[in-house]
Amino acid sequence: MTENSGVSGRVAPPVLTARAGVSPDDVDVASRYWRWGSYGLGETTRWVETVSGIGPNARMIALASATAVVPGLGCVRCGGPLTLSSRAAFDRVYRLGRTTQEGCVDCDADLRFELDWFNDPTRRAEEQAAREVARVRADTQNRCEASRRAWEAARRDCVVRKYADVEMPDAIPEAGVREEAVALAMLRYAPEAGVVAPLSKWSMRLSAATDEQPELIASAVRAGLLAIHADSSVDAFVWEPASFEEALRAAEGVYEDVSPAELTELYRPTQATHHSPHGSHPQSAAAALDAHLTKRLEPTGMTASRREELTTLLVEVIADEVLRYFDQQLPIRNLPAVPENHRTRLRDAARRAAAVRPMADLVMLAWRAVQKGAVAAQTHRRAPIANMTVHAVNQLESDMQKAAADPVHHIKPAFWKLELAALTRTLFLTVLDQDPYTTSVAALVAALPPPVVLPTQRDGDEDHDDDGECELDGNRAFAWLSANPDAWDGQDFRDLLECHVEMHAEPEGCDCGMTGHAILAAEGRALLALFDDLFPVIGGKHAALAVVAAASRVMDDYVVEDCTMGVIPGPGTYYGHVLHFEKPKPTPIDLPPWCGECDGDSVPGYIGARWRTAGDNRFYKCPKCHPYAHLWGGKPIERVVNPPT
Repeated sequence: MTENSGVSGRVAPPVLTARAGVSPDDVDVASRYWRWGSYGLGETTRWVETVSGIGPNARMIALASATAVVPGLGCVRCGGPLTLSSRAAFDRVYRLGRTTQEGCVDCDADLRFELDWFNDPTRRAEEQAAREVARVRADTQNRCEASRRAWEAARRDCVVRKYADVEMPDAIPEAGVREEAVALAMLRYAPEAGVVAPLSKWSMRLSAATDEQPELIASAVRAGLLAIHADSSVDAFVWEPASFEEALRAAEGVYEDVSPAELTELYRPTQATHHSPHGSHPQSAAAALDAHLTKRLEPTGMTASRREELTTLLVEVIADEVLRYFDQQLPIRNLPAVPENHRTRLRDAARRAAAVRPMADLVMLAWRAVQKGAVAAQTHRRAPIANMTVHAVNQLESDMQKAAADPVHHIKPAFWKLELAALTRTLFLTVLDQDPYTTSVAALVAALPPPVVLPTQRDGDEDHDDDGECELDGNRAFAWLSANPDAWDGQDFRDLLECHVEMHAEPEGCDCGMTGHAILAAEGRALLALFDDLFPVIGGKHAALAVVAAASRVMDDYVVEDCTMGVIPGPGTYYGHVLHFEKPKPTPIDLPPWCGECDGDSVPGYIGARWRTAGDNRFYKCPKCHPYAHLWGGKPIERVVNPPT
């Protein structure tokens, strides 16, 4: 053959004939294998599908299930019909014109051996079983992926429903110095304006103490300054069950029965996205919160308690920066990390020194301690390397103890700068406008103006509404106690608290139930127990502040009086208001009465103690004058009350 013009050429296209006993699927594979788009002499044959696109073993299936016979041509070996053995043979016949050199499938012994092996029933059965296993596995995988996608989508919808439509608060709340400083640092050092991205996307740390970062962020969220954004990753929250695998095990492996995960109240603050909830637009809300926090953190406008919070926070951030530098230098000198059981004493020593020394001095001490640890490791090569880190820790602890004991002792400051955390930069550069390396906390506090003293309300000056009812404010009492620590002491506070508890206690045998006074007495006893637990640990003044905070911010505001008319103040309002000293201590009198109203004798045993001060008459009344005496049925109280001296 010397000429071929494609389909209309002298050599007709091959005729496809199915073999007997072959499945329709295999015949379909053969048809797809031999399906061309165009061909011709000297032209590249264009096939409709590639061999790999048809499927595995496409050529062998095509040869075993059908014969492709070239009309008018015979085999050069056996003289029978010319059957094509591959697409390459097709090209040799139709593209190159080698019709006199091509043999048929039956004349190729190697090919016949392969076909016999391929057509072996046992092998075909094993292959079919393997195909079925693969099909089932693929189907199972598809069902698993579909179930997993639905489970993940349900988690995303749950987060969006909970955090997308959060009601905007009426006003920006007032929080502690720590929470406000953390919120301001997150707003100003976040990678983007308006939305605070997870810490993994930041170019710096939020705090030098990495282990404290989650709690710092959570404290700002609990204070209402920041809120969790609806775009937060679902992995930033704690779910029940925690993973799709656990949900699948609970469903006993049935993908269709996998239950959606439930969102718990816990989350991972460093992995979540936050924003300011105090505005309709993210950037305007962030700007409003930024302005509020900047004003709140001005040192000249802080009370004594907030000034103390700021001082404590400054000491902590300086100590944390120094310890972070110490931890960074250890691997540089081929020393292992500080053991966890030594970190507490090292932190305590660093904070004592940070209270009187600038950061540059302490950084130099940390560098010297690491150097001495590295020298000791080279000198004592047989000693465990972990001991050299402990040696460096001991050296740094001793040096910081000396630096704290002698603040005027000269220490050559470090001349290099650190990569400060966002919280440290916010406190020193934004709030204080001071050099974080050379400014000591002691010098800074000494240079600040006197703290602001909040105005207080005297007795009789309480706010009244239109109905003449008194509005008690426990937060005002807490602020007054904080701003005037020299005007009262813890023991007087406890005596007054015990006095109020006894005043509202019901006598034994009373069957009035849980009246308002009984609730007040029960809550008062709880506050007394809280005071007694805290007193040996933090002292009387701090214990009193904690009790007032618990009363005014945790307990209920109102309780309904069941045995009398109306509503009386609840423990949260009552104890938060009366447990403070907004007037000078009363002067003792010589002839105290039994009753503060009628000045007459009380029923014996009813109160059991005389008045000792002129201010006690508003707390003690006899059965004739006490407005709630009928609750006890006129019976005397069989107990002794010790009013404050």
